[in-house]
Amino acid sequence: MTRLADWRQAGIIPPAPQTITRAAIAGVIALTATLSPASANGSFQFQMDDVSQATLDIASTEMVLYRTLDSWPEEMISLSIEVTAAPKEAGDEDFAYTLEPRFYTEWLDISLDKLVSRDAGALDGYRLSYPEEKMPGAPTQMPAAIYQFFHGGIETLSLALDHLGGGVYDLSATGTAEFDMVFDIQTQVRLSEFIVTRDDNENANDPEVEAEMNRLLDTSQVQTEWRNTGGDSRARYRYVATFPENPTQ
Repeated sequence: MTRLADWRQAGIIPPAPQTITRAAIAGVIALTATLSPASANGSFQFQMDDVSQATLDIASTEMVLYRTLDSWPEEMISLSIEVTAAPKEAGDEDFAYTLEPRFYTEWLDISLDKLVSRDAGALDGYRLSYPEEKMPGAPTQMPAAIYQFFHGGIETLSLALDHLGGGVYDLSATGTAEFDMVFDIQTQVRLSEFIVTRDDNENANDPEVEAEMNRLLDTSQVQTEWRNTGGDSRARYRYVATFPENPTQ
C-alpha cells in the first residue's frame, strides 16, 4: 500500500476522485466528481495539452505533518498538502468535460531540522525547488502530482509556505507536470494535524511514540489522542495532535 493510500485509509486526507474514463483521443470525456465544500480562498491556474486552461477557485485545502518511527530515512517527516480546485465545465456540446484539478504531495519528506518551532508555525519559511532538490531517501521520486483525468507526476515545482498565525499559511505552488500540465496555485492552507506512529502499529499508548511527539511539538497547546484507523479487524494506531481552528493565541 502506498503512503497516500495509507493516509486515505487513516482518514487523514480525502478519498481520491472517481475513475475518469476517456474514449479515443477525439472521444467524449465522462467525469463523475465528488464536490468538496468551498472552504478556501485563492486561485488555481491550470493548463493542459495547450487546450484546457482556466483560472479556477479553490474548493478545499488540507495540510498534515506525519512522522513514522523506525522508518527510513531517519530524522525525516512527511508533509501532506492537498489543494482541490472548484469544478468548472469546459469544452463545447460536442466535447464537454469538467476541469477540477487536484494538487497533492505524496512523497514529500522533509528534514526535521526544517521545522522552525514546536507549534503550528513549524513550517514557516519552508521552501522547495524541484528537481534541484531531490527527495531524501528516494532521489528519483517526484514529490507531488496533479490529478485531472489521470495522475501526472510533478516535473518542476516551486513551493513556498509562510505562516500567517494560528497554523494558517500562505501557500504558493507553481510548476509543471506530466501530460503537459502547467499550474500556479496561490491560496491559504491550515496545518490541521501532527501525527506520529510506527509502521503497522497495533498498540496504543506507545511511550516512545508519545515521547517523539513531545520532542517535536509542544503538546500543552493541542489536543492529543490515540486513534485507531484500522477498524475492528486489524488495529492501526496513530498518535494524533489536532490544532485548534481558532486558536486564542
